[in-house]
Amino acid sequence: MQSRDANDLEANIKRAFSAHADAVVLLVDHTKIGKHQLYMSAPMSAINYIVTDKSLPETIFNTARNNHVQVFEGL
Repeated sequence: MQSRDANDLEANIKRAFSAHADAVVLLVDHTKIGKHQLYMSAPMSAINYIVTDKSLPETIFNTARNNHVQVFEGL
């Protein structure tokens, strides 16, 4: 899982913000999980926290944990 956008400009802006941030939080609702977009805004290794309204699929959850990403589900 990576943070991706349909728009290259938005992805570039998010990359610039995350490069200067103390922590990167991916806030994503369940309807966006597993969808593919063209432009990567952040690889999993650059994300510190994932917050989502439903449980993540097991493969994504395991990838997050393997990259030391703290996951908050069902919020």
